[in-house]
Amino acid sequence: MAGQNTIIAVYATPVAAKRALTELRKSECEVSFSVLAKDKEATNPPEGGPDDLWDPLWASLPGWACFTIPGIGPVRISGLMSSWMVTVLDNSAMFSGLGPLGACLHCMGIASAAIGTYEAAARAGGILVLVYGPSDEVFKARGLLKQDRAALHGFSDYNV
Repeated sequence: MAGQNTIIAVYATPVAAKRALTELRKSECEVSFSVLAKDKEATNPPEGGPDDLWDPLWASLPGWACFTIPGIGPVRISGLMSSWMVTVLDNSAMFSGLGPLGACLHCMGIASAAIGTYEAAARAGGILVLVYGPSDEVFKARGLLKQDRAALHGFSDYNV
């Protein structure tokens, strides 16, 4: 992650998160992104029909995974964050005092002071959209995401 920066936006609904991802894809920002959300289907299977948020993500982002994170429950992760989570789990002894999500966010450059906020957001059912890349591109993406104030539930300015 050297030379990289990460920002996180937390959305309350899949529709809002999908809108943000669509805007990021349409923009000229050269960034990558990952998404983490509670897997509500693990406890309440849908009555059929496609999953409007996850199906396109599975097809378009590199990597995906489903985990059960202590204190949060079942989650789905799409994008490179899924492989970072595997790395964190393989090296959990190095991250004493941090849970799996906190350790993953720490490795991605999120400030220690903000980790608890994002763990709480995930626990409460928030959808975390992580944007990472060169600092100037992440700064552009930050401006784009901040324009959507109605949908934005929380936002980090860390590392930008």
